[in-house]
Amino acid sequence: MDDIGGDVTTAHRPVDTLEAPHEPVVPAPSSWRLWVLLLGGPSLWFAHFMIVYLAAEAVCTPKLIGDDQPWSDATLDRFVVASTVVAVALCLAVAALSWRRLRREPGQWLWWVSITLGIGSALSVIAVGSSTLVVGGC
Repeated sequence: MDDIGGDVTTAHRPVDTLEAPHEPVVPAPSSWRLWVLLLGGPSLWFAHFMIVYLAAEAVCTPKLIGDDQPWSDATLDRFVVASTVVAVALCLAVAALSWRRLRREPGQWLWWVSITLGIGSALSVIAVGSSTLVVGGC
């Protein structure tokens, strides 16, 4: 016994402020889904841009130097429109899947970033593909 009257052998457990019982526990997002959805929209935009650019170069360059074109201008236009529709659908699917994950795991701000990147990439794909509708083929 100490001079106050308590038992010295009974030690009080220190309070751990990092894991307070009143704070909600938010599970960490699964890393591969997060990275796939986070980078999915910009990757789809980049792939669409390169495919459309290379297809236009492959079709328009022979026309400029006087060789035979592998495709007609109308075929190139249809290809660009079709690839644009597919890429926009995939970008919006990335945004929708990210929204679903955000509803399951609230408080994860990276899902908001993924949604924003998916929608922004869809708008960028539309901007790249709309040049075919405005300007036309070669």
